Amino acid sequence: MSLKDRFKNLGYKVFLLIVDPINGFKFIEDDPDFLGPTLIIGFSIFLRIIYEMLITRKIYIWNKMTSPEYISLYSLRLSIIQLIIAMRVVEGIILLLVIFAIYYIFSYVLKGEGDSYTFLSAVGYMFTIQMINFILALIFLLVFYPSFPNLMLIYNNDPFDLNVETFGYKIWFEESLSQLQGIVSFLGWFTTVWSAILGIFLLNIIRKINIKKSIVGGIIAYTVSAVISMFVQSIFG
Repeated sequence: MSLKDRFKNLGYKVFLLIVDPINGFKFIEDDPDFLGPTLIIGFSIFLRIIYEMLITRKIYIWNKMTSPEYISLYSLRLSIIQLIIAMRVVEGIILLLVIFAIYYIFSYVLKGEGDSYTFLSAVGYMFTIQMINFILALIFLLVFYPSFPNLMLIYNNDPFDLNVETFGYKIWFEESLSQLQGIVSFLGWFTTVWSAILGIFLLNIIRKINIKKSIVGGIIAYTVSAVISMFVQSIFG
């Protein structure tokens, strides 16, 4: 298969998972691969870094103990961009393995069938929803970004400053995106619901578990994976 055909194949799988997850997983089952998940997760990481870097262009910090003036958070993060990329890649790999392990354990308990390679490939394609979420979030950010006010943070190396900084950023971001609250809420709702649906069909199609057990197992597995994923993401920041 040529590189062009591989990308067409990848695009078709992504499209099916969004509009027709049943046939999407059947297609993945017939043609499992790691190229698709790798590109999807890699592109998601790229979009997330762009999103975060755009946000930091509006944030300035002043540490009274170490700096005579405000410093752009963007320039600080740009100076360690290799470390940021490495952290996001490691985070993505850990999330993939964690989600795979959780769904595999539940499918094993429910006496699922099928090989691990196909199952891991299918789990990787589930990151399609995360990719779509980042694409939409970045588009909305670019539309409203020019109206964002600058955020100026001042701290004195006090441990409490981290809480103040986080709280100040939260207020600033929510106020800046006040006109987007409905869209942001919809994206969160869409990600949650569609990820849970994909989890159900993952067990049903790929692991050959009947639909009733798949619904129960898929919802529980998604809930557990969501909680653990939030914990992993909190570690990497």
